[in-house]
Amino acid sequence: MRILISPELFFPDVFGGGEHFAYNVAKVLVKRGNEVHVLAPRTSTAFPSCALPAQEFIDGIKVHRVIGQFQYRSGRGVIPYLTRLQMEARRIIRDERIEIVNPHAFRPCLPSYIASWNNLPSVATFHDVYSRGHVFGAENWIRIYGGWGVLGWGMEQTILRLPYTRVVTVSNTVKAKLRRYFDAARIDVVFCGVDLSVFPPKRTRKVRGRVLYLGRMIGYKNVHDAIAAMDIVQKRNTEAHILLVGSGPLSNEIAELCRRRKYARYLGRVEQSEKIRLLAEAQVIVIPSSEEGWGISLMEANAAFTPFVGYDIPAVNELTHIIGGGVLARHRNIRDLAAKISVLLEKPEIGIALAQRGRTSIERDFTWEAVAARLEDSFHKALVSYVVST
Repeated sequence: MRILISPELFFPDVFGGGEHFAYNVAKVLVKRGNEVHVLAPRTSTAFPSCALPAQEFIDGIKVHRVIGQFQYRSGRGVIPYLTRLQMEARRIIRDERIEIVNPHAFRPCLPSYIASWNNLPSVATFHDVYSRGHVFGAENWIRIYGGWGVLGWGMEQTILRLPYTRVVTVSNTVKAKLRRYFDAARIDVVFCGVDLSVFPPKRTRKVRGRVLYLGRMIGYKNVHDAIAAMDIVQKRNTEAHILLVGSGPLSNEIAELCRRRKYARYLGRVEQSEKIRLLAEAQVIVIPSSEEGWGISLMEANAAFTPFVGYDIPAVNELTHIIGGGVLARHRNIRDLAAKISVLLEKPEIGIALAQRGRTSIERDFTWEAVAARLEDSFHKALVSYVVST
């Protein structure tokens, strides 16, 4: 198949689960004999001073970049970028004889769909649905992004009503949300994966008392809760300390909180090899999010033989029951979060058993090869149904 994938961000901008999904799936689809094209912004979010090439090959993927940069909070300035995205998508579809389009929510969905309309099937990938609460479902967007959330809500509501050939999502939790907008028979669940080749094959020596936060520095990740929980943990375990890795709108605020504590250190964004080392050395990883479509960082922790502690929200609950590599605390209950962290620090044998269970599950069912095969199957279904319908 000749496939056009259009994510919001692409390598070297790999910050969270969505970017990991797009990059790793594209690599494996190429290995499986497909011709994969990716359409992404030309200005890097991670390295804004570096001009990325308009076209390049990365791991066999032909990457096309349009002028523009992804920003969490942007208003009218995003319209020219989306227009360029649509025009470039149409050109790639024509010149590269694309057979199927795979936009990833949120922004690329509308321009990619318009570019493919009446020409070829489209399979949209959704990692989560944020619209819920009062104010016509906009409350959650406003809580996360403030005033800019109204624009995000409007965009999400628009792209959730486009007649894609099929829809892919990363958990049954998100599928349940998507059923408000799409027929269940058109939604395929394709869980995220892990590249085990970059992780140690065996459990390595842990740093006593080390807790790791790995993720975006953004409101719904509740990074403050991780630090507050460590304030409690440290009172009874003086070896306990936390490293925080990631970047985002709250980076400066989190860095300031860490400067006030001897047992907290903010590392910012780190290279992939450093991330793997930190995951392998930690006794516990803590991800106290209120919003997750799945939770790839939790899987990566288990791949490094490290147990996790997360809040008991639907997607993380689903992941924990399927993989079994961690424990859950009551949502936004910092004392319970601290208690769960303390147990895994003080009774390492529990963490060892949990992490091993998670690692075994990943080796069996959650490699990127398995993920790409399931996604490829969804693409084939879309191609067949599109031909039948036309």
